[in-house]
Amino acid sequence: MICDDNSVTGLISSTYPHIDHHQDDQYYLNHTILSGKNSDVEDINSGVLWKCPGEEKILQSAYSVISDDRNPNGLGLYPME
Repeated sequence: MICDDNSVTGLISSTYPHIDHHQDDQYYLNHTILSGKNSDVEDINSGVLWKCPGEEKILQSAYSVISDDRNPNGLGLYPME
């Protein structure tokens, strides 16, 4: 593949030329960008998400659950994965 320029934006534009329109899952399976560095992946993901159509939604998550006196093990509060 030949990119328009040597930048993240050029790579995204060359890999996903129709990203500004809604695409099905198969489109993204057939168009993949691989990178060896997490920092590069973060830049690419941000660039792709910025170009995707639709309303932005911010979802909150938790890394851990803090137990309390009523339920010291935290069991039963959340399903096991």
